[in-house]
Amino acid sequence: MYIETSWPRKPGDNARMNSPILKVTSSNCYLRFYYHMKGNHIGSLLVRKRTSYYAGGLSNPLLNVTGAQGDFWYRALVQIPYSQDDFQFVIEGVRGSGYQGDIAIDDVSLTPGCQICTDCTMPGSLLTVTYFSKVRSSCMLYSTYFPFRPAHITSFWLPHAAYWNTLWPTAVRVSESSMC
Repeated sequence: MYIETSWPRKPGDNARMNSPILKVTSSNCYLRFYYHMKGNHIGSLLVRKRTSYYAGGLSNPLLNVTGAQGDFWYRALVQIPYSQDDFQFVIEGVRGSGYQGDIAIDDVSLTPGCQICTDCTMPGSLLTVTYFSKVRSSCMLYSTYFPFRPAHITSFWLPHAAYWNTLWPTAVRVSESSMC
């Protein structure tokens, strides 16, 4: 998956990808992924902890990689600090000063110590966005959830592989259609 920096994106625009909600009882819980940041105008790649969609529910960065990192893939391993509440990992890409430079992530996973909570909800309002994606000659309808703060929804992580929706259960295959 990657964040696209071309027009109409502006400096400082961001895209966020949330993990499933993880139980407070998770221990030795790490987010693992690879990242690639190449170009003259690279912004930042951040990982944060979310405990709610209310003000103050998003932590300061647990990981902050800024600027071009060369034409290499690097591995990130981020441990969640102690949490008194259920939480999510949030991977955020921030556009830099220009259009030359994209941030990509791949092979995103959680370690076995992360306990996914299938019946939990994150406190705060959510906005549901529905869209179609063409994958291998079939169209799929997806629903995904974003914070109900339209000013903050300025960009989206774009699919890098055919099975990108298997990364997180928050992007759920709802139905198939022959029209796209």
